[in-house]
Formats: sequence, C-alpha cells, structure tokens
Amino acid sequence: MAWHTMQQLSVVLHSTNSSEYRDSQQWWALQQAKDDESPFGARKGRGLQVIVVADRLAGGTAGSHFFAGGVVAFYSVVVFGIARLVRSVLGGTRYQLVYDEMPHTRDVFDLCEAVAIARREGSLLREAQLYETILLLYRSPETLLQLTGRTLKRD
Repeated sequence: MAWHTMQQLSVVLHSTNSSEYRDSQQWWALQQAKDDESPFGARKGRGLQVIVVADRLAGGTAGSHFFAGGVVAFYSVVVFGIARLVRSVLGGTRYQLVYDEMPHTRDVFDLCEAVAIARREGSLLREAQLYETILLLYRSPETLLQLTGRTLKRD
C-alpha cells in the first residue's frame, strides 16, 4: 500500500455578485481534488487535512528542562541568543568608525610608536607625556581632524 505525501489541490476564486452587496467581494479557496487513498483517508468534501509525523524528543533532564517551556520559549531563547551574539560582534563598530575612517594616520601611528620606544628605553616621564598627548588628541575631534585630514578614506 502506497502512502501519498502530496495531494492534488484545486484553487478556486469565489465572488459575490448579489444586489445586497455594494462592492463585489472575492476570495480564494483551496479544495482537495480527489479522495485520498492512503491510510489517513482524507475525503474530498471535508476540506484540507494536514498530517504531521514527528519523532519523540530525547528524554533525560537536559531535554526535558530545555523544552519544558514549549516551542515559543525555545524559539525566544534562540532568537535572543543570536541577537545578543550579533550585537556583541557588531556593537563596538560605532565607536571605532571615527578612527577606522581616518585617511592619514601616519602621525598618530608615530605617536604610538614613540610611546613604545620610550617604554623600551626606560624613559617613563617621556612615555607618560606622549601617552597624555595621545589621550588629548583622541579627546579632541577637531585636533584629530586637523592632524589626519578631513576627507574620508575610500577603499
């Protein structure tokens, strides 16, 4: 005996053409084209019949606790988890955008290199002064624009 996984459906457009209605109304209807010969026995005049076959979930404490809230709770956890992951990956880009798009960064890079050189040479006073200069530079967008240029970097 063969089971059918698909059925023939008819799509019919219905409309009202009565004098009672000012506007003609139209709607679509799905109808099963013929009787089902599978063991499920869907008949033509009864409307659509949908049969879902699902395996049982794995038991145990992990499975029962995980799905205890139902499909909606599971879906919510997955959606919020993915959203949180995307936010953590892309969230910091708005703060880095100003610095990533600077066109001429050679002077700023040289200041950072000078801090590293001063640290290697043991000149802690010079290192602290250069570090303070970098902090003041990054706190002042106008000065940063003057130093790195006004046009945006185009790749």
